[in-house]
Amino acid sequence: MIDLLLQSYMYLAGPGVADHQMYLQFYINENGDKVYTTKKESPLGMATQSAHPARFSPDDKYSRQRVLLKKRFGLLPTQQPPPKY
Repeated sequence: MIDLLLQSYMYLAGPGVADHQMYLQFYINENGDKVYTTKKESPLGMATQSAHPARFSPDDKYSRQRVLLKKRFGLLPTQQPPPKY
């Protein structure tokens, strides 16, 4: 049923509709709240940010560097005091 509705919408909307995708964007308003939009600019003229997370890749190319930095600054779980229960 949903497929039929989608096909009829694309037929009625005309060519090129399937080529365009709307990406959700956001900006921070004067009150500090996130406002979601599909526009590339906020009303103040600032660029909006993507509301979608970055793509996940199981191939972590920078894990070695991340561990070295955490080790250097004492942020590894093994360098922390044991938790108190």
